[in-house]
Amino acid sequence: METMQVKTAASLYDVKESYLRVLCTRGVVRSTLVGGRHFITPAEMDRVFKGLRSPVSKCEPKPETVKGKLTLKTIAAECDVSFSLLRAMCKDQRLKAQKLGKSWYVTRGEIERVFGGK
Repeated sequence: METMQVKTAASLYDVKESYLRVLCTRGVVRSTLVGGRHFITPAEMDRVFKGLRSPVSKCEPKPETVKGKLTLKTIAAECDVSFSLLRAMCKDQRLKAQKLGKSWYVTRGEIERVFGGK
């Protein structure tokens, strides 16, 4: 059966190497100790981290949810307004925006309503 070292497994599954070593030592992750190094099978990593980590999703919003909307950074550059002002307006709900993760998204129509087509 194919095995990999802790360093390789940690980078593939986006976990800290030290954390993975602790899990191996405590028996949470079944590993084979050879010459002072833990070796783990991909099946074991899938068993332990199934559903917890996904290499594809890194908190990126789905494209269809932000289609036709602009980020605050883009708006700040286009309208010559500070990013911090836009963020404050979104938080105060003076600017209708959608927050996905750490980013705010605003429609062009809302920008025209608030800034009068600047």
